[in-house]
Amino acid sequence: MTSINDFLHNQEKEIDKKIPFGNPDASRAVSVEDLEKVGSKGFVKMQNKNSGISNNGTEHFRVIVGKKGSGKTLYLRRYYIHLKKEQSIYSEDFEVVIEYLNQKRPQTDHILKFSQLFNGELLTEKWRILWRISIIRTIITHILHNNKLSELKNKLPNDFKKKYKKILSKAERPITVFSQVIEIIDNINDGKGFDKFSNSILWDELDYDLSHIIKEGVPLYFFVDAIDEEYQHAPMYWLRAQKGLFYSLMQFLRDTSIGGKLHILISIRDHVYSSILASEHETRYFDSSYVTILHWNSDSAKYLLLEKIKHLDSNNFVIKGENIIENWLGTKSISNTKRQVTEPISDYIVRHTRSIPRDIVILGNSLSNRILEIRSSSNDFSNFESDLKKIVHHYAKRFAREQVQISANHLTANLMPSQAFDLGIHKMYTSAYTGDQEYLNLSTLFTDKIRKIICYIGKDRFSQEDLLIAKEYAIEVFEIGTDLNLFDVLWQNGLLGFDVDDTYSKFFSERTNDFKLPLDQKSYAFHSILIDLYEELQPIGKPVKMKTFDAK
Repeated sequence: MTSINDFLHNQEKEIDKKIPFGNPDASRAVSVEDLEKVGSKGFVKMQNKNSGISNNGTEHFRVIVGKKGSGKTLYLRRYYIHLKKEQSIYSEDFEVVIEYLNQKRPQTDHILKFSQLFNGELLTEKWRILWRISIIRTIITHILHNNKLSELKNKLPNDFKKKYKKILSKAERPITVFSQVIEIIDNINDGKGFDKFSNSILWDELDYDLSHIIKEGVPLYFFVDAIDEEYQHAPMYWLRAQKGLFYSLMQFLRDTSIGGKLHILISIRDHVYSSILASEHETRYFDSSYVTILHWNSDSAKYLLLEKIKHLDSNNFVIKGENIIENWLGTKSISNTKRQVTEPISDYIVRHTRSIPRDIVILGNSLSNRILEIRSSSNDFSNFESDLKKIVHHYAKRFAREQVQISANHLTANLMPSQAFDLGIHKMYTSAYTGDQEYLNLSTLFTDKIRKIICYIGKDRFSQEDLLIAKEYAIEVFEIGTDLNLFDVLWQNGLLGFDVDDTYSKFFSERTNDFKLPLDQKSYAFHSILIDLYEELQPIGKPVKMKTFDAK
């Protein structure tokens, strides 16, 4: 049997090969049919009390919003399963979309090339236009080259291809929206060239022809997913690209001629949606029936964990018998020597994650694989509690590091000065142009500064006075006369909350519009995983138990 350190090192490489809890990456998971199977690797239907999370994949939505790892791709796949059962619609083959994602999607250099053609005030609108014409070009390739849409093809004007040759793709098979975004970007040289192309009167005429064709045919469904895999490399630019996609979709919905027949389903980051709600469009989109937010919290994460355990193979358990968490890990509780408390094992596991499916699956796979390794070698679980703590600490540290990096990206994306384009300093806001990574990559620099400020506070629970002092200290650390709203960003990213009583601390919910950390609370709390990341951060009192509260 390998040592726990060797095991953890190997797990980083083998986690996708040994997956009792399923694949943590839905875009690389097995076929969509497997998502309907009941089992530890399958889809877990949530109870009604965990509102905000889909149960059966048939909900009426156009936009899936969620954190990284919250299951956006999984829910789109579930919806595709539902669509496949409908005979009276045309749905783009989502398996083809997934295959395409794994081969080719817009890369950061595409995002940069297009974004740097326009100043900051116009950029989101230009992205909206690019997504719109890319979607239209994609639809045309399906009408022309998919036999299932031959009825629509037969309705096209005789001179259709010749008339619109200058603005349509030369593709001779049905293609994805991504391919059109890439093709258009690759074929333009400057902003004027794009404006000339996108402002052609042919687009207006094509809209007219297309609307008359589509409204007489079957409903059409297309997917745009996982456009944020490289978000961290140029967060400000990716943010604008995703906002443009959102506004483009909403424009299609408002189009009375095709809005009822053309259905574009997309996924976007929670930061993107927050940015949209923070704009003048808050009242329009805050409670939209077309937007589904994957709102995960500690209760829903715990439910997911327990349901996964129910379907594990018996060899994955320390104690064979009933499939409950106590038998899975061989204990009902865990003692915390630093805090001098004992807590239920389920609370211990969940609070060392970000309460999102990906973390639960990753941690569940690793713990199950360690149990299998011990069982296959010695069957002696006398030291397993020590292994359990080391595995949980290892992944909690990894989750925390990623979430701090996401917070740093958030700062970079939201706080780039509006004059940066005009001043010519916008290239500092992406690692693609960094000469000295330490000083020019603001995201990396912000990560270091976040650590410095958190460790300055030095404890996971602290007073209002401590917070206000830390805000002043943050101004010194950033050296630009402001704290960059750091504590609002930590709040929005689930790393900082405030105590509501002796039992729970309140953390941010995406289903509220309260994007500012309240500064009038008596005491505040950091997420538990930050203690695993920063040794300087001392635990105070009982472990932080997280609750999120929705808008009433």
